Amino acid sequence: MAETIALFLYGIIGCFGAVGIGLFIGGYIVYLVRMGLDGRSLGVDLMTWGVTVMFVVLLCTVLLRFLI
Repeated sequence: MAETIALFLYGIIGCFGAVGIGLFIGGYIVYLVRMGLDGRSLGVDLMTWGVTVMFVVLLCTVLLRFLI
């Protein structure tokens, strides 16, 4: 039972990891393509959210490994 729950949680963590990487890459593309400070600040915000999501994913993975 615990293995099934752990596998489910790893799947969810993997999906959030993919979202974090997508946010970071999307923010980087927005940063490169848009000209001016307003457009670039949106890219920086997206990259910040991407790094934040990946950090939370890392913490959840470490926590899950220690608990199970």
